[in-house]
Amino acid sequence: MAIKMRTIQLENQTVPIRQAETVIMGSGAAGLCMAKRLYDLGKRDVVLLTNGLLMGTSRNTGSDKQTYYKLNVSGRTQDSIYEVAKTLFDGGATDGDTALAEAALSARCFYHLADLGVPFVQNEYGEFVGYKTDHDPKARAASAGPLTVQEMCAALYREVEARNIPVVEGITPVKILKDGKGCAAGLFCLRETADRSGREFVLFLCRNLVMATGAPAQLYEKSVFPESQIGATGVCLEAGAAGKNLTEWQYGLASTKFRWNVSGSYQQVLPRYVSTAPDGSDEREFLSDLMDDKTLLNAVFLKGYQWPFDAAKLGAAGSSWVDIAVYTETVLKGRRVYLDYMKNPLGMKKLDKALLTSECRSYLEASDATQDIPLERLCALNADAVQLYLDHGIDLSKEYLEVDVCAQHNNGGLAGDLWWETSVPGLFAVGEINGSHGVRRPGGSALNAGQVGAFRAAEQIARRGKRKFGPDLSEREIGEQVVPVLRLANRWLQGEGEDNLRETADEIRRLNSSYAGFVRNAGEIEKTIEKAKDLLRRPEQLRIESPSQLGEAFRPRDLLVCTVCYLTAMLDYIRTGGLSRGSYLVAEKLPDFGAEVPVDLKLLEQVQEVSYQSGDANTIWRPVRPLPESPQWFEQVWRDMKEREGTL
Repeated sequence: MAIKMRTIQLENQTVPIRQAETVIMGSGAAGLCMAKRLYDLGKRDVVLLTNGLLMGTSRNTGSDKQTYYKLNVSGRTQDSIYEVAKTLFDGGATDGDTALAEAALSARCFYHLADLGVPFVQNEYGEFVGYKTDHDPKARAASAGPLTVQEMCAALYREVEARNIPVVEGITPVKILKDGKGCAAGLFCLRETADRSGREFVLFLCRNLVMATGAPAQLYEKSVFPESQIGATGVCLEAGAAGKNLTEWQYGLASTKFRWNVSGSYQQVLPRYVSTAPDGSDEREFLSDLMDDKTLLNAVFLKGYQWPFDAAKLGAAGSSWVDIAVYTETVLKGRRVYLDYMKNPLGMKKLDKALLTSECRSYLEASDATQDIPLERLCALNADAVQLYLDHGIDLSKEYLEVDVCAQHNNGGLAGDLWWETSVPGLFAVGEINGSHGVRRPGGSALNAGQVGAFRAAEQIARRGKRKFGPDLSEREIGEQVVPVLRLANRWLQGEGEDNLRETADEIRRLNSSYAGFVRNAGEIEKTIEKAKDLLRRPEQLRIESPSQLGEAFRPRDLLVCTVCYLTAMLDYIRTGGLSRGSYLVAEKLPDFGAEVPVDLKLLEQVQEVSYQSGDANTIWRPVRPLPESPQWFEQVWRDMKEREGTL
């Protein structure tokens, strides 16, 4: 359907206005599914906006065996929707109603993808065979191989293209507009000009706005999110959408030159961990400073299974001490850390099997991966893992692989209700931007949550579409909200001095990674919050040199808003008495090796929400919404459904 167009004059600028019933921002697996589902439900007045179809996390990530988490649908394993929901709910700080919805639709969304051509592994009888993933008691994990989510995007985009749903690329979201009732009513954006030489403003008015922009991937310097992942969480927080569980992230070891998790076979073949001075001198195997030889080899092997940092996996010989050791080298000592696949650890010419645990030895022997050096073992265990790096210009047979502990997934995000609608009516959050997960989540549950969120939000929009929802904005209302943005842009364009966007953003990201990542220090967090607030209060401190940089100027602003909100949440959690939990350590100083680290239990039945207004963030705590006893009497459920759909 063609998008309705007109223009408006504001601050001596002609601003194009496009209008559609529903605007979707983001073209990952969740956003594409949202567009397709709305069309299938009869909603044709839809436009999909994106920074770039081939950008973002969905299009650029994978793993050894990228997972989709769902109800077990094969073999003799007994499972139920309630049991799946209970697993999700038991992760802590998780609302029961959304957990039940994710469980209830998991098989439906999975089969939807399979029917679209996503090649999930199945046996000759047509069963989609599963395996166990993190925090998973029932082998519910399914996979289409290392690039499962990319396969999902390709299949869903084929459907969007076949339906001729309009897609507009080159979009950077700047501000969400609201009507007089506080409902979402539009998205003000920067758009790449036709000749790609600069940026121009454009306004998309709508009755429903769906944000499918993923996590705030720019928050951390040390990140495994692809560099093309921008995010727009700050734009939503500025509009008044509440944040939820912003404290909860997942962090793990990843390569930094090419961003990729070094989990699974990358650890199980027992590479050598070395650190150097920044110039490459003074090479040393630093894990030996903490552990005896047998403990060291076992901890490295277990990082394959236990890849994310986990505060509960410290203790006498826990694998998460590897992450602590890497942090000590990179953050506290300013050194660089590498994995070496050309030599064995501990100076061994060959593997000394006497130093291996029975679990490690039996795994390598059963996998026929007991060759002399780590690279040979990796080739035997997973040759594709070697080729992956070769494809990105890194030859593990000739060079070290630089690594660090990186942010990988945001379990928190925006607070949504049972239909994935935020605290701003008409604004929906689907995919990783929605904070439906708590402290722990089964591996692959994020892929399912994005698809379920799209199904739920599309149903709500389609049902609501039968009634008029939200008035159009007048030119006066548009001007009141848009003119301040245009004036800010003009201040940047008229400013003097050298461009400092990257320098400013990099400093904030460095501080966030050092003190608000998997190791959290309350004093340093407080200082970083004040630094971010000062930059927001005095935006003229950001400088650009040309109009083509205007889009890049608004991205640091989003980063700063997220920094204030996320770090305020972390500081409040610590001051509330929260201890280490999930994938982070609360510590003014690092624990001694082997010490048992107290893990938080008292706040697992609470959800922290964050609101942002006028440069400040505020927090509240509420009990989790319990896991519902869902209605099961058929006649009553049928009647309730008719009432919801307005057919009774």
